[in-house]
Amino acid sequence: MSKQQINMDQVERLRASLSEAPPKPKDGYMVREVVGELAPLLLDMRKKGHNLVDIAAYFVQHDIIVSASTLGSYLRDHDRKGSTQKERPQNARRRSAKAAPVPLVAEPEAQALPPG
Repeated sequence: MSKQQINMDQVERLRASLSEAPPKPKDGYMVREVVGELAPLLLDMRKKGHNLVDIAAYFVQHDIIVSASTLGSYLRDHDRKGSTQKERPQNARRRSAKAAPVPLVAEPEAQALPPG
């Protein structure tokens, strides 16, 4: 590894260049982003009686490969982000599991020594 000396002028020019850089246009989207964008429509389809397999088939018809279980997971994640903490805390299940710890091994009761 070389020990390159960088002067403050170089740093300032780099800083100016980075701050002036235009936003890079997005080339495409991840499936999770598409599901998030279409979530209201997808949830409406669920209300109309379509199951996740049916909805995933629509995605496949448009060359977007997603399984029904992944689709359901993404919709649940999207729904959780939309709800407030008061409605449903994210770690509610974990809290209840930690509420009453149970010892794994019971300690033997202390036996009274006979007088003597």
